[in-house]
Amino acid sequence: KKRKGAYLRSFTVFNATQIDGIEFPQNPQSPSRPPVQRLAQAEAIAKAMPQRPVIHEGRGTRALYRSSLDEIEMPALGSFETAEAYHLTLFHELGHATGHASRLNRLSLTKHDEFGGPVYSQEELVAEMTAAFVGMEAGLVKDRHEQSAAYLGSWLSVLKSKDQSWDVFDNSKIEQVEQPNDNKNRIIGKIKEAKRNIRLDVAVIEPFADKVQLIPDVNGIGKVSRFRKVVQEDQERHTAVEKYGKTTGKTEGIIDTVGYAADIKYDDGQTHKIYNLIRIKPNDSSKPFSRPGDSGALVVDADNQAIGMIVAGTESGDYSFAIPINTIFNEINLKF
Repeated sequence: KKRKGAYLRSFTVFNATQIDGIEFPQNPQSPSRPPVQRLAQAEAIAKAMPQRPVIHEGRGTRALYRSSLDEIEMPALGSFETAEAYHLTLFHELGHATGHASRLNRLSLTKHDEFGGPVYSQEELVAEMTAAFVGMEAGLVKDRHEQSAAYLGSWLSVLKSKDQSWDVFDNSKIEQVEQPNDNKNRIIGKIKEAKRNIRLDVAVIEPFADKVQLIPDVNGIGKVSRFRKVVQEDQERHTAVEKYGKTTGKTEGIIDTVGYAADIKYDDGQTHKIYNLIRIKPNDSSKPFSRPGDSGALVVDADNQAIGMIVAGTESGDYSFAIPINTIFNEINLKF
């Protein structure tokens, strides 16, 4: 008696573009549409989104989606190089909006980690692929194909990284830590542990009880009132900040960018990218906000609320970079 069964077989396949000597039929091409029709189609797609979030245009210079308010901020149309670039950016932000709790309730949006983390990277891939696919429907993809591919590639590289820690800190050679105080350095303790990855570069200090008394004051600034998380509004308002560092002492500046990614060059010659930084611009262009030696200086706002710690700056002194205080607390498991 014959019996019928199923079994799996594997085949090696190749794309037609990889094969020589065989003529393949051409894929049907979508009819080319003039720019006016393509833009009209893009606008129609955006307007047809069910339960579309509120879209504000021209109130700022950065495109973003605020999930807490379910709102999209778009720069003015005239600030984009082309109208196509405007609509592709809008599609990207609408892609984020699809994950709102009232829509798909996508965890990569509602529960994502800090900027540059694996879950955040997933969400950025969702948004940019949405822009690519929806843009293709409107005939806009060709206008930004290379830029979109590069953007996707940058977030894919984060996802593919199995270990996002790029350095193992050796504190065996650092037995003492100094703190600047009125132009004098005093020994206050030793490094207990340190952490370096794509989001931060910090160390936890174990103070010497007989040599230092811990107080919530910063030289030249005063008592720190509390810690707070930096938000997008700090960038839009150019929140005033100040710090006291070992090299430059007390300096003042403004928050220029939130969520900045910078390439940091270390003493060993290696360069590593750190994400989700606060970029700070000095008030006085002739006096940098920070210089080498200021790393670890606490950055506070006008209300003496601690918002970050200096990690690096540009060689020119035009900008300084600070790690958000909430990122530090989250990474080393401290209460914020």
